[in-house]
Amino acid sequence: MEGRKLREKYEMNKDGLLDYIENEEKLDSVYIMTNVAKLTKDDDIIMKSYELANADDRDNLAKIAESL
Repeated sequence: MEGRKLREKYEMNKDGLLDYIENEEKLDSVYIMTNVAKLTKDDDIIMKSYELANADDRDNLAKIAESL
């Protein structure tokens, strides 16, 4: 039961992040970085997501989020 809750929370975070990337008018790079950090511990991916959000590169940002 506990594993299912964790998996559901993970999917909700990932789906919510993708929804935010696709639909938000202006991306908040700190918000993106914080949510990516919830999905991975890889500092390179976290920093890359921050940089892409600053550049408003939604396509590459979505690719990173989908890969997590």
